[in-house]
Amino acid sequence: MRLINQPRKPDNEVAWIYVVTRRICHRMHLTAANRESAEQSFVATNQFTAPGSELAADLNRVMGRLPSRDRLILQLVVFGVPAREIAGLMGCKTRDVGQLVTRARRKARLLRGQ
Repeated sequence: MRLINQPRKPDNEVAWIYVVTRRICHRMHLTAANRESAEQSFVATNQFTAPGSELAADLNRVMGRLPSRDRLILQLVVFGVPAREIAGLMGCKTRDVGQLVTRARRKARLLRGQ
């Protein structure tokens, strides 16, 4: 696609494709290495602690007051269920899951403020 979108075609297209492909692969490799390094340092430096009793009570209160559909959506998100599976469970399209999650979070924030 980059070759097709070039305003001026290179003199040696094969060499040009080789150089561009090598640069793209190198960038992808660096990005993956940086992401892995960041994840490892995050895990090494952060201590996961159990939430305080006040926070847990507040969370239970809010979740208990949410409609069952919104509660289910938030629980699925917390447990890391992919959007495709959430869509199957909720009977909607995968692209609509983000909007469902946003609405459920908004309702939870409103309930927390009350």
